[in-house]
Amino acid sequence: MIFEYLVPKPFEIMGAVRREHDQRVLDIAVGDVTALFCPRTIGQWTMPLEYFTGKDPLYRYQRYQLLRYSDKTPACTVAIQSMSVISLNHVTEADIAGSGGPTDLDKWREWLRQSWESPMNAKLLGPVEWSPDLSVIKVELKVVDVFEEPFVPDWPVISEEESLNLLFHGLLKRPTPAMVMETILYTTPPPSLELRIIAFDYLSHARSLTRIEFVSAPVLSKQLATARRMVEKIPGLPVAPTHADAEKLVTWLEDCFQELGIAQMKPTRRHHSKTGHRSGPRTDIRQRWNRKQLAQHFPNLSVNQYRKTVRTLIHLHKRALTARSAADLARCIRLGKTRLAAHIDRDAFVQSPSTAQFIAYYLAQVKSRTRFTTGTQDRPMNETAESLLQRALADPTFNPELVSLVYNPPHIIAMLDDAAKLKLLDFYFAELTWLATQLKKLWKPQWRGENMVMRKGDDSSAWNAAARAWDQMRTGWLSIIVGAGWTDILKEFSFGKVPSLVSGDIAFLHHLEETHETHPDVRVFHELPLPWEVVLGNADCTDEMVRTACQKVGIDPDAKGWTRPYSQPELAVTCPTYGILKGLSPAAKVTRLTGWFSRKG
Repeated sequence: MIFEYLVPKPFEIMGAVRREHDQRVLDIAVGDVTALFCPRTIGQWTMPLEYFTGKDPLYRYQRYQLLRYSDKTPACTVAIQSMSVISLNHVTEADIAGSGGPTDLDKWREWLRQSWESPMNAKLLGPVEWSPDLSVIKVELKVVDVFEEPFVPDWPVISEEESLNLLFHGLLKRPTPAMVMETILYTTPPPSLELRIIAFDYLSHARSLTRIEFVSAPVLSKQLATARRMVEKIPGLPVAPTHADAEKLVTWLEDCFQELGIAQMKPTRRHHSKTGHRSGPRTDIRQRWNRKQLAQHFPNLSVNQYRKTVRTLIHLHKRALTARSAADLARCIRLGKTRLAAHIDRDAFVQSPSTAQFIAYYLAQVKSRTRFTTGTQDRPMNETAESLLQRALADPTFNPELVSLVYNPPHIIAMLDDAAKLKLLDFYFAELTWLATQLKKLWKPQWRGENMVMRKGDDSSAWNAAARAWDQMRTGWLSIIVGAGWTDILKEFSFGKVPSLVSGDIAFLHHLEETHETHPDVRVFHELPLPWEVVLGNADCTDEMVRTACQKVGIDPDAKGWTRPYSQPELAVTCPTYGILKGLSPAAKVTRLTGWFSRKG
């Protein structure tokens, strides 16, 4: 962040600024300059020191900066050692050491003033109101890499085993690509020159403040322990599960209800609710046993103990249903963002470091947050990912089976034997079958023929998570079918993509851009049988039907991913990931109160 006011970006360098910039970068690279100064007041703003040092968690902290010459050639990487604010009146000879200016204090102040008025600094800093008591920010630097071989890292390093453990534990989390590259950078032996430049280029930008954990289901261990203690006092009831898995809990609780004389649990409408919202399962008191019925089934159980147990189980049942829905949502998000990373075996992962580094970085790209735009999102396969993949392919320990769980173009599928292809195909289709049941539950018949713009009451979070997961699993399934040469299957068994619900503001932006028609993929979706019904065996869909629907809408079925897996047409340019407001907890309350932000804190 501080370098925005110290050294210009290469693409901003023009004319007279070029020579001055190159000389400053050279002086830093050779060690003649180890301290830079900038005014604390920039334009009309007075910058707090926390803005640069990151002491306040709301500010972004920068530790490294990759410096380039005006022709964009990497010169060196410097580490920020310290920052301080001092007044020009109190500057000492020790303070100005390493600044590259005169050693005399009066001459140094005049030199600093002239340097700020130079073409380069005048563009960076704007007009500076000079005064004897002006506060300045001093930044002390240390060169850590001049991009020469052999390279000896000047920072604490971690072992290769520890690095691989960090990468593995991040597969099902949401680390940014910069975090992955930082882990690779700190590994011993140090990475190649190309990877060091890429890593430092990432670390030269501000960090994302968004959380790295995905949505998870609530833990019901405490509630299960309470229910288990009560159930154990009643002979004949089913044994409680050892783990608080939501699906097992619901099954166990429903078995208990049968034994306790509660035949059916039905959601009830909230009192005074005009919209028909439901408040979860309830059981009328008339459904429970009276004293006489209780004595026939459990003669040694008191009425109070019976009622207390039933109430406890009902409350746990309600929580278990909520946890099951949350677990389903978490699984959909995981499949959509990490694909089949949950199937990656740790032992196989650590046996090939180059394969592990590619998988970790590529998944970090896939898991990057989407941007608010009417155009296309950033594609995951960029220049850095391609470089890591080529490095992995040249490694004798390359493991194509692991890579195919998250990235499966034809040349990767071709490296697998038939048994591995069938195993991978089973993984993808099993997830598609599970997602088909989720989509069937979430689907609203009134959406048929609509433009899929979100309306009040639509659960867009659950639907979009399931739709994204479906498209990811479908693309993986198609990639294996096509890569293995089993395209005859598609002639009789083909199913389409699932569109997401579009927010009203995005739809309005499309309308402003004069794209009034519904998206072609949505129109093709409405022309075909519901894809989850095809997977579940309740409807038939063939390759010819898909091609006919695409031809009717006017799109190429192969290029648009309807009959062939979608393939990224070209490598994306490596660029820093965006720090999106969604998921940012410190400011959520404030922005919600102002009406700018409506999600949970």
